[in-house]
Amino acid sequence: MIPFILGVTGHRHLPVNSLPTIENRVRERLRELQRKLPNTRIIVASALAKGADRLVAQVALEEGIELWSVLPTIADDYEKDFESTDSRETFRGLLQRSTRTLNASALAGRDASASERPQIYVDVGAEICRLSHALLAVWDGKASAGLGGTGDIVAKFRSGQFEGASDSALTFPDCGEVFHVHVGEDVNSAVANSHRDGLLYPQVQGEDGEPIMRGGGQALHVRFEAGLRSLNAFNRDSQKGGQTPDSKLPSYMLPNKFPWQDDPVLRTWLIVQDAANTLSSQAQKRRHRALITVVLLFAFSMMATLLYGGLVTEGYWPLPLGLLFISAATVVYILRKTDHDVWIGYRALAEFLRVAISWRACGVREPVHHVLAEEQILAQDWLGMAVRWFDNEGRLCAAQRFPDHTVQQVAVHWITDQIDYFSDHKNKGIHHHDFRAKLLGKVSMLFIGLALSVDVLTMVIDYFLAAHGREAALGATAWSMYVYWALLGLSAVVATYADIMAHGEHASEYSHALIKFRLAKVSLAKAATEQERYELLCNLGKGAVRETASWFRLHLGRPLRLPF
Repeated sequence: MIPFILGVTGHRHLPVNSLPTIENRVRERLRELQRKLPNTRIIVASALAKGADRLVAQVALEEGIELWSVLPTIADDYEKDFESTDSRETFRGLLQRSTRTLNASALAGRDASASERPQIYVDVGAEICRLSHALLAVWDGKASAGLGGTGDIVAKFRSGQFEGASDSALTFPDCGEVFHVHVGEDVNSAVANSHRDGLLYPQVQGEDGEPIMRGGGQALHVRFEAGLRSLNAFNRDSQKGGQTPDSKLPSYMLPNKFPWQDDPVLRTWLIVQDAANTLSSQAQKRRHRALITVVLLFAFSMMATLLYGGLVTEGYWPLPLGLLFISAATVVYILRKTDHDVWIGYRALAEFLRVAISWRACGVREPVHHVLAEEQILAQDWLGMAVRWFDNEGRLCAAQRFPDHTVQQVAVHWITDQIDYFSDHKNKGIHHHDFRAKLLGKVSMLFIGLALSVDVLTMVIDYFLAAHGREAALGATAWSMYVYWALLGLSAVVATYADIMAHGEHASEYSHALIKFRLAKVSLAKAATEQERYELLCNLGKGAVRETASWFRLHLGRPLRLPF
């Protein structure tokens, strides 16, 4: 459902005697990517220039990979750069087999038939960088002689300095990883290229030359690999869920009479949002059941273990019983551990899409992934990959222009729906989480209070029975001491459960969001112009994205775990 886009850059002139070697290395790279993303639609975005662009495009088509053509200008003018008839025929053949053709000059805001060189090649390089989750560079590793060359594109992509990238001072750059296939005089030398072919990590450095992020490019590579796995998992889960277009699909997202079918981008987004929402709810239920099971099994294990050692019984049977309970808890934990990541990841994706859908239906054109980058959800993360694709789809396809009263209706629906969501009308909102937080706190304190009461009672019993012999006193107080430690342990288990569930933090976040949407509803009614409404909805969407990103980070630190 969410594709992975691999941009292509490379030299126009490749050593003829090395073409088979270069082609094999490109094929290996593409097959490696297919192995990592077996359930994901892979797209190769190429400018179809002579040399590396066409070589990669042809290999991609042979491997069953979809091809997008990203041209610097209209095809007729672009063909003038190709010297021979055969070259032009090859270009036309690849163009015909492409599933999508884009004009970089038009997307850059210039005339679609612009012919100024090298500007049109700078534009096409920037467009490929904007579209791509990673680059495949067929390159000699040297700096470019001018703008728009392979070295220039690689450097800009790795540093996130290309046109259209986020340029906010507080936003992590839209940097990316490059799969490098080396070309040069020694391209056929296996020894030489074993050190040259490889991954080029993103380069994000401060003024002192030190990496901005701890771990530098290596850390970003680790996040990228994890992102690929998660992206593929979402596409796999979505396919298993059998998500299909449905006329009732957007009922909770858009007003019932809103003509969302008129906008193909909205239709796609609504399907993905519904899949993410459904899969997240299913994972949340599994995760909650697993958490309760783990906590209960651990509590039983703790109580059985307290019996061991002769405090209450002389037998050794409590020890294997306790080990059995803790082993069962461990098995449940291992089997259901991934449900936590699925829940928060898919829930976050659904909420990010809620903003994107509402924005598009209201005519707001803002990139969501720029806001995510401010919140340290990077282009290397699977959520960053997904939202980057949504932003690009919204940018590439002109939005349907809806009447003013329809836009107003959408905006009110969005805000009202969110108010209902946070205020317990349609969801377990503020009051639910606030009640649960207080209840769990009281239960934990109750166990502690009972433990202290039992401790005092134990001392009283021990004092009065001491006169009849120490053995009698120990026998009488054995069970009371067991109850004392069991109550303390149960208090700790409840506190751990409460910390993982984070009801108090939920109530606080929901309260903050509820106030924000209520204020927005009042301000929307007062908005006198379309520009005022646009700015209000833009700021509201950014605030909602930040709230979701904050919630996502909160739960990353509260995974399902054994309450040791």
